[in-house]
Formats: sequence, structure tokens, C-alpha cells
Amino acid sequence: MKLTDAKHPKSAVTRNAFLDAARYVFERKGYSGTQVKDITDRLQVARGSFYYYFRDKRHIFIELGNVTTQEAASAVRSLELIEIGAGKAEFEAWVRQLFDYLDRAGAFSIRSVDDSPPDARFQAAVAQVHAETAGVIGRELERLSGRSMQDTATTGVCVMAMMERSWFLLRNTKARMTLEGTIVALTDLIYSMVATPSAGYSLEAARAVD
Repeated sequence: MKLTDAKHPKSAVTRNAFLDAARYVFERKGYSGTQVKDITDRLQVARGSFYYYFRDKRHIFIELGNVTTQEAASAVRSLELIEIGAGKAEFEAWVRQLFDYLDRAGAFSIRSVDDSPPDARFQAAVAQVHAETAGVIGRELERLSGRSMQDTATTGVCVMAMMERSWFLLRNTKARMTLEGTIVALTDLIYSMVATPSAGYSLEAARAVD
């Protein structure tokens, strides 16, 4: 059956609206706990509108996963635009871009690690994207630091995990953290990985570099 079949007339609700609603529901109920009805109830539309765009919840979950990984890759790859010797401000801008991505899709991404469709090809694709994303971070930090790293991919995983965990604690717990304080702390940690110490190097001197 084609999606344009008369049984499912064109939906007045956009495809992106369904993706946004699905992200909200999956974040809270996980893949296994979500039903199509939960998504359509979120938009207050009939289920026929959902089936104009998607076959079932597995289909929309995989589509949402593809969108999310593309957003993550775009945010991470902006690190490639930072030049060697750049000041701390450029790294802070990168951290803010990553936090913008996490505000949009972080909860879905983290939740879906433990609760996703039993689809081996999809899971392999997600794992590959995660590996590539981590690789970009590690390789770029190696380039920017001018120092050889033993395992750039692992370095990338650790940096991304640090950022995701910091974001999660900031947004989902009562930890004594502020957005600005968290961004500054993460920027300091990442910048310290690429800043080149010189004779007479001191913490105060490093903080003065911008």
C-alpha cells in the first residue's frame, strides 16, 4: 500500500511535528513503553495521520534516530573549524553548540542506548556513528594540541561522555550547577587539553588567554 492511498488521506500535521512528539514520548517512556497512541495523543490527532508518514513506532524511532545522529555529527564537526592556537572563546562556542544539541536530543539519545528496537542493522549503524563522532573529537583535539594521543577514539568517547553526563546532571537533578558554570568548567577542561604550556606557565596565565 502506498502512503498516498486514500485510506490514509494527507495529514494536516507535519512530519517534523510527529518526530518532535515522538522524541518527547520516547524520552519519557522509552521505546518499549511507547505506543503509537501516545504519540498521536501528544498531538491530539487521529492515528490515521501518523500512518500517512510512518508504518509503525519502529519506523518513526529509526527515523528519529537518524535525525538525531545527523544533528550530533553536525555539532561535533564544528570542532573542525577551530584553528590551531585559537583562544578559549572558540572552544566555549563549541561547548555551547554541543549543549544546544543535547537540549534538543540528549534525553532521547541517552535513553535509546538501553531501549531501542531489536534491529541489528539499525544498532550497528548507531554504533558506527557514535564511533565516527568520537573519532572526530579525538582527532581534532590531537590536531589542536599538536601532541600525539595514544587512542584518539577513546579520548573522543571520554570527552563526549563528560559533556553528556554534565548536561544530564544539570538538567535532570538538583545538583548545585548552573548552565554558565557548567559551560565554563567544561571549556576549561577541554581547553587545557590543547593549550601548549610554555616556560613559566601558570593557571592564572592560562585563564588569561582568550
